[in-house]
Amino acid sequence: MAKLNKSKGEWAKELKKKNLEKRKRANIKKSVARPHQKQEPKKKSKFTKIVPDTIKKIKKIFKGDNTAKAADVKIKKRSTAVQKAEDARRKRQKDNMRKDAAKAHYSSVPGYKGKAGGQNTKSKSYREKLADQKKKDAKKASDAKAADTRDAKRGGFITAKAAKTAGRKANEKVAANKKRRSDELVSRGRK
Repeated sequence: MAKLNKSKGEWAKELKKKNLEKRKRANIKKSVARPHQKQEPKKKSKFTKIVPDTIKKIKKIFKGDNTAKAADVKIKKRSTAVQKAEDARRKRQKDNMRKDAAKAHYSSVPGYKGKAGGQNTKSKSYREKLADQKKKDAKKASDAKAADTRDAKRGGFITAKAAKTAGRKANEKVAANKKRRSDELVSRGRK
């Protein structure tokens, strides 16, 4: 005997399908035919035309083709003196910018007193020295911590903190025992 009632899953699938078809029909009714826009051809830049032509002319000269003469290719040359002067100016400008940035940075660093006059340029900078010192301090601290835990484990304690407090507690216990004994002696009539 066939099952008359559908399962919830089948019923949900059917409902989903119906709703999808309904939305499609609604979208088709709403849609409006739009005219296709004509795309204008892209304008070619002058640069793309000039550069390849110049390159072709240069190639012809180097290959030994006589159709293009060296006079056809115009390459603007600067005098070496002017070029050197400009390069030096740029270098000075960059150096000054770096110096200003360094001044701005180090003015905010605590404990920095500035470079000595005849300082070796290859020596470590203040920042590098600080970083090295921090590394050394961190290593020292971690080594000390490791040694403490190692000693505690040897002593049969779980942690170094337990070992430290155990020593203090032991001292307190010894002192308490001493006091108790002296109190007992006093109670018996001895001094």
